Amino acid sequence: MHADILFTGGTVRTALTGAPVHDALAVAGGRISALGTAALAARGPLTTVVDLAGGALLPAFGDSHVRPVTGGPALHGVPVRDRGNVEDVADALTAYSAGCAHQAFEEKKWGVLRPGMRADLVHLAADPVETAPAALAGLPVPGTWLAGRRTHEADASAHVPAGRR
Repeated sequence: MHADILFTGGTVRTALTGAPVHDALAVAGGRISALGTAALAARGPLTTVVDLAGGALLPAFGDSHVRPVTGGPALHGVPVRDRGNVEDVADALTAYSAGCAHQAFEEKKWGVLRPGMRADLVHLAADPVETAPAALAGLPVPGTWLAGRRTHEADASAHVPAGRR
């Protein structure tokens, strides 16, 4: 079976225990179908290829406790600005994706990147684990996908901010 979408050219952070990373991710029918070498092998003649351009692909962030009106103004993003090392940043990102899915009783559907999970994805212009925590708030988001459908596409002129490690 060929992939509908293939993400390649960057880091795929799965948010799974042990923080495994891959270099490619395939989507078919709105779900993640393969990672790494298996994802590359799923490329077909009609596959849309998304070049991560050295950036990173992560599970889309969710917050099951934010209220639409009162919660929005207080929400300032993933709490990583004061993190001192790479492991702390990776743990915070996992908590914000996998943890939120768990809170919503949806951990078998979304929150991590593995085959069979819904393809809710966020593409960041740089790998957040390799970016200085203070620079994360300004990191461009080239695209987002919900169940394999693009929901956001940034201006191609967006750039990676200074402050990378």
